[in-house]
Amino acid sequence: RHATKANRALKEIKDVLEQRVQERTATLKEANALLEGEIAQHRETTKLLRVSETYIKDILESMPLMLIGVDKDMNVTQWNKCAEEFAGLANEQAIGKNLWDAYPEITLSPNQVSEVIRKNTPNTIKHCQRGQYYFDITLYPLSAQSETGVVILIDNVTQRIMAEKLSVRDVESFAQGFHAQKPRAQRAQRAGSRRTPEAVELESSLEKTLGTKVEVCPGPGPQNGRIVIHYFSLDDLDRVTQIIKK
Repeated sequence: RHATKANRALKEIKDVLEQRVQERTATLKEANALLEGEIAQHRETTKLLRVSETYIKDILESMPLMLIGVDKDMNVTQWNKCAEEFAGLANEQAIGKNLWDAYPEITLSPNQVSEVIRKNTPNTIKHCQRGQYYFDITLYPLSAQSETGVVILIDNVTQRIMAEKLSVRDVESFAQGFHAQKPRAQRAQRAGSRRTPEAVELESSLEKTLGTKVEVCPGPGPQNGRIVIHYFSLDDLDRVTQIIKK
């Protein structure tokens, strides 16, 4: 009788333990399933971040202008392909260096960079180097990051500026070529008209340079005509005059 009671008690204890083991096992399976889901989600998020980082890096590398990032201590944090080519320094060598050690020729001062960080306001600087090179330099503050700094965009606009600045010799050469291409009878026929393709092209170039309406009117002779420059106020006249004097 005593043995029967003992066996019954042991069986009850065993049943309770098995029940607890089953409950714990179910809990662990549920926790593992949740953990596996979080791991899978983390992997997917990591993958998307890598794709996004690669995409942004490709954009920065393919930009046709220099992009340089610096921290508050003026050390380089970003250095794209165009910066490598223009400054002659590889990305690996530039990162971590002081900006002016990495690119001594840069036409910026530490005060200009510090001012952008202090005011937290973008700034654009137009720079001309010996009348041969022209740069648009824009500085953007980075204040939303854990580390403050500045992104510097340097656009070499020399070709555009030079294309817009026609010299008097260019105009004379263009006009002579315009007259030489037309037979005398054709020139006489069109003497009163300025809407020939050559005149329109010359007008467009002059209007871009002077910033006002220009008319090119060929004359009856092979090498004569007139150029009419319009102005719409005394201030406009003064502005155009200053451009011509340059």
